[in-house]
Amino acid sequence: MMNHLFNAIVIVVLVGTVVMAPWPQSSAPSVASRPSETAAISSAIESAAAKAAIEACGYSEVSMLASGTDGTWRAKAYRGAEEVRLTVDGAGRVSAD
Repeated sequence: MMNHLFNAIVIVVLVGTVVMAPWPQSSAPSVASRPSETAAISSAIESAAAKAAIEACGYSEVSMLASGTDGTWRAKAYRGAEEVRLTVDGAGRVSAD
């Protein structure tokens, strides 16, 4: 069931990314200002997806969520009373460090 929930979350995030992506504008100035806006939106969506994947695996109190240069996300979270360091890879797989 957790796999189905995670798959649904990933699909919603991907569809949201496509829907929210800006369309090219005909005027040059507005096109030049769009890449930074797109990068900020994309980063927020990826962060939300990584946090959702961690929570879908049964962890709580996700903190210190940071992206790596290789497309992975690292975070601290709790499973019960135990603090755990986690990694979420590009495919959304969560693993304990």
